[in-house]
Formats: sequence, structure tokens, C-alpha cells
Amino acid sequence: MERTKVFGMPPEQGRWLYIPLGLIVLLCLGTVYSWSIFRKPLEKAFNIGATESLLPFTVLLVVFAILMPVTGFFIDKYGCRTVTAVAILLG
Repeated sequence: MERTKVFGMPPEQGRWLYIPLGLIVLLCLGTVYSWSIFRKPLEKAFNIGATESLLPFTVLLVVFAILMPVTGFFIDKYGCRTVTAVAILLG
């Protein structure tokens, strides 16, 4: 019987790669909250109000919230690896 491998390595070694990969994913997901840094300069540059400058942030958070349960369904059906690969290709 073939022994399970993680990233082509024994599980004791390969599992540690999940930590930096998870941190990278969380950093990418957290960048949405950096919008507040760009908001004021955008308002001044384009002479717009808070409503217009927050619209992209609001739309992103709504789409993000709607897609979470949908993604959970696909993870249950196809697995994390396949859903992550499709997300990378779409992103």
C-alpha cells in the first residue's frame, strides 16, 4: 500500500507547508480591508463623496458574503484542492 504524501513529501514534513500557504491566503483575503486607506485620497482626487468611494468596497463584501456558502457547497462536493485551483484560475 502506498503511503500518503503531502506536496510529494512525507506527511511529517509536507504538512508544515500548509502554514505559510494559509497565511498567504489570509493576507490576500484581508487586503479588502485596506480600502479604508485609499478612500480619502480617492475622494479628493475624483471629487466624490463617501457613498461613491465606498461602493466598490460594499459590492466586494456583498459578493464575498454571497459566495461563501456557494463555495462551501462546492468544497463539500469536489474537495478543497479542486475548488482552490478553480478559484486561482478565475482570480
